[in-house]
Amino acid sequence: MPELYRADHVGSLLRPAQVKQARSDFLAGHQTRKHLERVEDEAILVALNHQKRSGVDIYTDGEFRRSGFQNDLLDAVEGFIATKDPAVVRIWQGPGGDPQEQGTHQVVAAKLKHVGRMTARQSAFMIANAPGPVKMTIPSASQFPAISYKAEVTSQFYPTRIDLLWEIASVIKAEIAALVEEGVSYIQIDAPSYSYYVGPILAAASHGPRRGSGQDVRRGGGCR
Repeated sequence: MPELYRADHVGSLLRPAQVKQARSDFLAGHQTRKHLERVEDEAILVALNHQKRSGVDIYTDGEFRRSGFQNDLLDAVEGFIATKDPAVVRIWQGPGGDPQEQGTHQVVAAKLKHVGRMTARQSAFMIANAPGPVKMTIPSASQFPAISYKAEVTSQFYPTRIDLLWEIASVIKAEIAALVEEGVSYIQIDAPSYSYYVGPILAAASHGPRRGSGQDVRRGGGCR
């Protein structure tokens, strides 16, 4: 019996130059959202054709509509605010480049209010245009207690990072349910970051890495 090999992708593809330019123009106020979406649509159709030609049998939009893989959650809830300094600073170094500081400036500063879908436009376009089954990617709930919890701001509404984790997981769970209802058969949860719990911040907040990672795994399972 011949061996079977499974080919897949992480969901995110390199953004074409025209998509990056259109997003920059939109953010600068030089172009309309309609123009940005038209450029995104065209780039996604090209990406779908490339995937079909390469023999990949599960299709992604490359996350071309996102400025960051976590941003869909920020669009779906109210309660985040922009701060001068990021809650967590990370160091990124690309090939041949110098180390750069990166970090989100969006922190939780109120009880979160779920106001809309995370991926509705993305999934609708993919279901209408993909030549096969669709993969949708959504951020892990565990990302946000690590990067968007600023104690002096967030603790008024969520005493611990674990409290925030459970709140955000309910939003992720609702999005998964909506995608399943639409017929999306492949849903990828990005960057669960269970390794964070061996570090000092979340391990302390959750009374130790074993207990914290256990809660995160249970919460991740609860999103199904």
